[in-house]
Parts: sequence; structure tokens; C-alpha cells
Amino acid sequence: MSLYLNCINTVLTVEAFQARNDLSLSYGDRVNTKFYTAMILPFLIDANIKDQRSGEVCSQKLSLLDTSKITDRLLKLAQDIAFEAYTNCGGNDNAAKSSDMLKKALELLAEKLPQ
Repeated sequence: MSLYLNCINTVLTVEAFQARNDLSLSYGDRVNTKFYTAMILPFLIDANIKDQRSGEVCSQKLSLLDTSKITDRLLKLAQDIAFEAYTNCGGNDNAAKSSDMLKKALELLAEKLPQ
């Protein structure tokens, strides 16, 4: 249950951030980047969220993630990464639904994370 709660809280936090900040994004751009922004946030909170063996996000670590550590600075950084990936992939609905955007978002994220 805590895994689902953390995921829901993260998405709601992203939505609230987008609503209260003038990001100069259209409604469509906000919708198209929302889940990518939410996906990026746990990595910014805890760079060790990935399982060392599989390289995949560890659901147990995600369920224990302290979402109270989400700050406006982290939200802005996550949104910037997601929007850059989005624009690099075409900046439209098709881009948001493509596997290329996921790859690009993870690539940009890796550049921002400490090694």
C-alpha cells in the first residue's frame, strides 16, 4: 500500500506544483510531462532508488521513499528535465507517448545525478 500511496502523492504533488507555478507551459504540455516529472522525482530524492543487480527501480525502496523531501527546487528540476526530453522528442502528444521520450528523460536525468 505504501508504494501506491507514494506514487499517488508524487503525482498529486507534481500537479499542485504545475498549477501554482507559471511554468509557461500549455495545458497539453503539463499533461504530457506530468508523469515523466513524477517518474524523475524519486531519483532526485534518492539516487540509490535503483536495485544494484537489476538496474530497475526497486519497488521496496520506492515504497519507503520519504515524499516529504520533495521541494519546489526538486520539482522544478524534474519538470525541466521532463520538458527538455519532451521538446527534444517533438513536443507533442506523440512524443509523450513514445519510448524515445522515456529514454531521453532517463539520459538527461543521468547527466544531472551525481555519479
